[in-house]
Amino acid sequence: IEFAKKQLSKKSYLLFAHIFNEKLEDSINACDDGSNYKKQLIEYRQALLDVPQQAGFPTDINWPTKPGWL
Repeated sequence: IEFAKKQLSKKSYLLFAHIFNEKLEDSINACDDGSNYKKQLIEYRQALLDVPQQAGFPTDINWPTKPGWL
């Protein structure tokens, strides 16, 4: 049962990540106006994608700070 819970949790995470990435991609494309917003969104998305590679993951996570305007 514990393994099934982990697999369901992974599935939920992957679905959320896909939806989030899609929405963030839309936002990135909308910000393609020469402003610094696009760069900030790209860096924020990459920082979120890199969370599982952090040394303390999954118990000690240094969550990236989202841009203040987001």
